[in-house]
Amino acid sequence: MVMQNKRPGAAKRQPVVHTPTTTTTTTTSLKRKESPRAALPAAKRTAATLPNSRPPEDNLVSFVLRKHPQETQVGRLDREYIRTSSDLKIYHLKKFLGLKLSWQSFHDFSIVFMAGDRGVVLSEDLSLEDVRKNIMTQSSDFVLTFKIKESA
Repeated sequence: MVMQNKRPGAAKRQPVVHTPTTTTTTTTSLKRKESPRAALPAAKRTAATLPNSRPPEDNLVSFVLRKHPQETQVGRLDREYIRTSSDLKIYHLKKFLGLKLSWQSFHDFSIVFMAGDRGVVLSEDLSLEDVRKNIMTQSSDFVLTFKIKESA
């Protein structure tokens, strides 16, 4: 004897979907907190106070960063021409090289400025502006080379 289900639609069971209820609130009584930048008059807002703004053109420096000719432990950069803020320190350049070239410690890099046939190893605390003003002899773009320190 076969028993049949007497409920209509019992064979076609569908999952129950619960939708969350939404509540609406009015925000007329809430005040938005103003940013310090918004407190400045429009005339006083400069590129330095605006978020995600580019540095002024006179604060940019262009240079070539390439592998030292005698370097054999690391490869070269895909893009050697760099344009960045002149406030950037040599420390940050080394960190950039470590990330781009997947080197275990960026402290192993030396940044060398070629002055004629002699190379000057640049200190980590120098900025690119310091290099441009105090070490360069010409006003055009300059070339920096990188290599791994001999002790590394």
